[in-house]
Amino acid sequence: MIAFRNLALPALHLLLATGFLSLAIWSGRWALADFFTFPLEVAEAQMRNPEVTPELREQLWQRMMEHLTRATSLNPGNADLCLHLGRLQYTHGLPNWEKDPEKQQAHLQAAVDYYERATVLRPTWGYSWVNLAQARIRLGREHWSQAAQDLERAMVFAPQEPGVQGGLLPLGFRIWPILDDRIRGDLLSVAHREAEKNPEQAKRVLTLVRRHDLGAEFLPRISGNPTLLRLFRKHVGPLQRFGSAGGDGT
Repeated sequence: MIAFRNLALPALHLLLATGFLSLAIWSGRWALADFFTFPLEVAEAQMRNPEVTPELREQLWQRMMEHLTRATSLNPGNADLCLHLGRLQYTHGLPNWEKDPEKQQAHLQAAVDYYERATVLRPTWGYSWVNLAQARIRLGREHWSQAAQDLERAMVFAPQEPGVQGGLLPLGFRIWPILDDRIRGDLLSVAHREAEKNPEQAKRVLTLVRRHDLGAEFLPRISGNPTLLRLFRKHVGPLQRFGSAGGDGT
């Protein structure tokens, strides 16, 4: 029995030491990854400066990509890093930055790839699905059906997350013609919830409704809310135009 104890204690110590070492390595990789992403805050602030020249902005972008790529190599399971990389690629693919259409598409496709990786690593993060949908929509109409599925997942995984729910409305309304009735109904429910939060949010939602000519679809959702009906008249138009007398016919 004593001999067994003498053997067991060193084994236990070795097991504990191995566990602490693994934890230290794991923590160190996360810390190093955070270290490499830290300069991004400074670089992003510089990129937003309107006085920065296109050449300097490109240099900053390259430096940010290098830092993030190194951080990702240290911690490949970090979904946040994938989101950062996707955002950088998406921003570079916009027309106000990249003028070459082929390069625009290349950057947008790279953004899709990074966002897809983020959804694999953290499939319940609604924000990742919204970003992925945004990149697909920008990439081209042939990707809209996939974007619709991304938006649906965002609604399922983050039904109460304001940043997600508010972000998916302009995207969903933009691809409205290709959506099926179920997803359309879900989007209108999101729009209704967002509009009920406060007058400023209602204005934002109703502005989107007017921009995408969805007054007739949205009006039945708010028929029992006098406050939203009043805001609807103000920001979208007379109720009678959308098939409702609205009490006073305006």
